[in-house]
Amino acid sequence: MHVIRQGELYLFELESLTTDEFDDLKRLNPELERDVPAGFSEAAREDGALVCAHSETGHHHVVDAPRARRFVSPSDPLVAYLVLGMEAELKHRREDHTHESHTLAKGIYYARLQRESTPDGWQRVRD
Repeated sequence: MHVIRQGELYLFELESLTTDEFDDLKRLNPELERDVPAGFSEAAREDGALVCAHSETGHHHVVDAPRARRFVSPSDPLVAYLVLGMEAELKHRREDHTHESHTLAKGIYYARLQRESTPDGWQRVRD
């Protein structure tokens, strides 16, 4: 299974998943599909880039490619799909203590922000 992690952001390259890997991942993430599900809305760019994960410190995880699109879940702010029409770079916008950049191949990615159980319920892990 090809998984890319940058801070609290996990990207699963859908085309690389075997049927068994896809089924295992779907058991944990029932909203998972091989393509962008109906009802997901396209996210706007911020400062010219697609923000894949907003950091609480303002140092976001971004893809800056003209043929990149991000679709967000209508019901779960921790879930999105990233559709790349070309190879792109996933970058962490921070001057120091940055997470390593990753080159992403053209394709569709399931994006999930890491979460943790708290007394108040599930919450996003803070980077």
